Amino acid sequence: MFDYSPPIDDYRFLLNEVLDFDRAMHDTGRDVDAELALAVPDEAGKICAERLHPLNREGDLVDPSR
Repeated sequence: MFDYSPPIDDYRFLLNEVLDFDRAMHDTGRDVDAELALAVPDEAGKICAERLHPLNREGDLVDPSR
């Protein structure tokens, strides 16, 4: 079984290089930057890796005809 790792580097690239997130938030008066915004998918990825991904194995072992 493989370990799940969320694509945080991809998200970081999108926010910083494609969307220019920090400037957009500054221009709209928001008090958030890309690093703070990245904390959400980073923590969600940890929950998925630690709690949800292991359930896939259990689901594969259960007999669906029961």
